[in-house]
Amino acid sequence: MNIVIMGASFDTGNLGVSALGYSILAGIARIYPDAKITMLCFTKGWRTEYVIIDGRVIELETYGSFYSKRFLRPDNLWNMTFCSFFGGLYNKCVKNIKNADFVLDITGGDSFTDMYGAKRFKATLLRKKIVLRMKTPLILLPQTYGPFKSIYARKEAKRIMEKASCIWTRDRLSVEVIKNLNIGSEVLEKIHIGADLAFQLPAIKPQNSHLVQCLEGKNKKNNIGININGLLYNRSKNYKDFKIKIHYEEIMDEIIDWFLSNTAVNIYLISHVLGNEDDETSDSSACYETYQKVKASDRNRVKLVDVNYNQNEVKWVIAQLNWFCGARMHSTIASISSKVPTASLSYSDKAKGVFEICGADKCVIDLRIYEENKNVMKLVIDSYRNREKTKRYLEKIIPDFLDKSKDQIERVLRKS
Repeated sequence: MNIVIMGASFDTGNLGVSALGYSILAGIARIYPDAKITMLCFTKGWRTEYVIIDGRVIELETYGSFYSKRFLRPDNLWNMTFCSFFGGLYNKCVKNIKNADFVLDITGGDSFTDMYGAKRFKATLLRKKIVLRMKTPLILLPQTYGPFKSIYARKEAKRIMEKASCIWTRDRLSVEVIKNLNIGSEVLEKIHIGADLAFQLPAIKPQNSHLVQCLEGKNKKNNIGININGLLYNRSKNYKDFKIKIHYEEIMDEIIDWFLSNTAVNIYLISHVLGNEDDETSDSSACYETYQKVKASDRNRVKLVDVNYNQNEVKWVIAQLNWFCGARMHSTIASISSKVPTASLSYSDKAKGVFEICGADKCVIDLRIYEENKNVMKLVIDSYRNREKTKRYLEKIIPDFLDKSKDQIERVLRKS
């Protein structure tokens, strides 16, 4: 069995994308333990990598696929596109796609949209078109579709939907988005609604960490976590497209000040998208800047979580907390799936739809609705004060949801 994975590599710095990649590999390992796996990524060149899942070492070949001015590079998307018109030619990655039994594509979970810019959208299209040109079945895994703002995006998305072998969504709103592309009934029959695959990500305890001792110590009930979204904090170039009226950076400062002034909690600042200080989307730089603004007398109560932890280890950290607030959706999937009371700060439709599937949509605070910081502050504070009630509710609904969705990836693979 030859399988190609797209849109869920481990080299993006986005732990949510890594969580999806891990969950896909885990499903493949259970159903097709001897499968040859190829994964498209964003690192230059190709290499053999190894991932440990359930004590087993999974081998996969990773190939870069990105824009480059050097056309002859085999990892250049334009080179890959050219070679795909001629059966793959010398391009090993395109040949792997051609020889695959099917391609599993999750588009980063939320990137099948032009909301993040035309260049990024076109890159996702090029990869999908290469698969279809090779006449390899394209399986769209549970993800969010749209919004598609431009006529061009709507037209291209419609073409992909019509030619895909199977379409899985992780929210009901995406079904409506697909319907609004004026697709035929034959496409509607290919649509299935499922859960975000990261709900099933196992939490793995970090080794030999002082942080672990703190989280498991006698004051563990006083530990809360906050994820600070670098995309919003730094007002990235796509910020205006989110239509947020409040000032996110100020809100995060006010939330931390309130907890330090009105409670005895310890605050763990948790990054879910990693990057250097020049990266405007980096949570790690946003968390560090926020930490630097904390008064010296309070810094013993505010801790930066190690950015070297992987997706499983960060989920373990989040699972130890008494309450969590985050604007990266997969950071809040980690908390809600661990039955941790959560305030999910949303800047698009995806979080509401994803958590509606599991019955936790009341944990979502849509930042786009409010014009003043004080309105968001009130909801965040109310979420914290009602944490015991929320925990009882999550303990009631989440185990059953996880049990029903645990074999979802296997169902997807069998339909393939």
